Amino acid sequence: MKIQVLIENDGNSWQATSKDLTNWVAWSDSLANLRQLIVEGVEYCLESTDFTIEEQFDSSIQVGQ
Repeated sequence: MKIQVLIENDGNSWQATSKDLTNWVAWSDSLANLRQLIVEGVEYCLESTDFTIEEQFDSSIQVGQ
């Protein structure tokens, strides 16, 4: 199963949401930590590890951040 996740940054924190997971959101102070929280959150919601995460970055984010 492919889960699309939108990643946004407001300058102080990172946020992830997904249209594929109802009412799911994750926040962190770093992108690296957010990515770990995304994996843990998706596993929890799906009660499975059989998924692929497709990251989509907000247009204001440079991918190298």
